[in-house]
Amino acid sequence: MRTNALTALGAWLACGCAGRASPPPLDAGAQSGAVDLTGCLYQLAAPVTIDGQTFELVQDTGSSTLAVATASCASCADGGLAPPFSPGHATTDLQQSASAYYNGDMSFGWTAELYQAPVAIGGVVASVRLAGIDQVSGGWGNVQCGEALQVSGGLGLGTPDLLTQGTTCFVDDAVANGMPDVLALRLCQSTGNLWLGTFDPSAFAGPLQYTPMAEASGYDVTWTAALVGSGAAASQIAVPDASQLAFTDSDQLGLIVPDTMFAPITAAIEQSPAFQQDFGASWFVPTYPAAFENCIISSKTPSELDAELPPLTLRLGTSDPIDVVLDATRSYLWYTPHDSGFAYCQAIIDGAARNWGDFADLGDVLMIGHVFVIDRANQRVGIAPAPCTD
Repeated sequence: MRTNALTALGAWLACGCAGRASPPPLDAGAQSGAVDLTGCLYQLAAPVTIDGQTFELVQDTGSSTLAVATASCASCADGGLAPPFSPGHATTDLQQSASAYYNGDMSFGWTAELYQAPVAIGGVVASVRLAGIDQVSGGWGNVQCGEALQVSGGLGLGTPDLLTQGTTCFVDDAVANGMPDVLALRLCQSTGNLWLGTFDPSAFAGPLQYTPMAEASGYDVTWTAALVGSGAAASQIAVPDASQLAFTDSDQLGLIVPDTMFAPITAAIEQSPAFQQDFGASWFVPTYPAAFENCIISSKTPSELDAELPPLTLRLGTSDPIDVVLDATRSYLWYTPHDSGFAYCQAIIDGAARNWGDFADLGDVLMIGHVFVIDRANQRVGIAPAPCTD
């Protein structure tokens, strides 16, 4: 979920107001830690303890602010946010307010009171300036997962330029408190992992490949080509802009591609006889939100479908490029269980349909079935296969 910098409304007062009480001293905490993620699809949440109270917050590399519902938020229950945070003795009210929107159409956002509070995740602790939501518009929790996922807000894991003004990012604050400047994610259908200050090579099922972060907003990488199929028969589609930046947003379901890439990628997929048998010769639609509503029901399992359909390979980096091979059901398709088997839906989106022009967002496709290492200290990201079992 990428914060819309043009519509995010900053805090009315700057950080560091004179005269406010200083927070109590913070213990050093662990140098690194890990937590399990639960939920479904792109709404995988991490357990986060704020001033002694633990909440499930949706992890998000596309934003940087920690935002949690408070008891004063009457609209939060309708937005799927529960239970609420109640500021305790270790929390300081910064006497500031802020607002933010996360979608270009401004369909989802919040207003909040800002607080400074001790936050702990997997033993890693930091004093964070966070947003205590007092009003929310649009849904956040339970959109895809029903009552099984009770989230209270979002855990921004991104870069400082994606912060709502007046807040700080837990990762930056934890690094200032002694944590090594690295984090990593592994996302699956209903489970996952978040590592802070470290990552776990034992989770790898293949080599870890690194590619440089681009000098842009968030953890961008340079995307140079897409390959549909495998071996000598693969169709290679070059990205027209050799310096095309691609956002890596862990809270973005699907693969958003520039308009110039949508037609050639989908046409190459539709040339597959196996794809035509299951989906037809002209199945993909460029319009939004019709794309996410474009689904079929099949008795075939995801592994059976992946064995039949062409994989999609993303080539990243201009010098020493790396190839990341993605299964069909974890790139241009996504699935949910259905009474008759599985519902398979289109997950590749034409950026022009969302008025995003040549913007590319690789979403969570680089993290589903992989360990995605964000090596902030060395300005690079690493990707290693880590198959999911769910």
